[in-house]
Amino acid sequence: MIGISGAAFAVALQGGSTGVVTSDEDASREEVLEFWTPERVKRAKPAEMPVYPVECTGWGFLVRPHCW
Repeated sequence: MIGISGAAFAVALQGGSTGVVTSDEDASREEVLEFWTPERVKRAKPAEMPVYPVECTGWGFLVRPHCW
């Protein structure tokens, strides 16, 4: 995580794009609960996440369940 964060920070300092989209929200707990009704939760779809290939070599396989 630190390496990824550091790389993203370095790109941001150079004025480049990290490909990360963020949004700050100031909604209260009540507003969030009002927005996320049971019907809306049922219709919600997960966001697409990037997938990066990872090799199962060396000691790294110990922390990568898909390598077991």
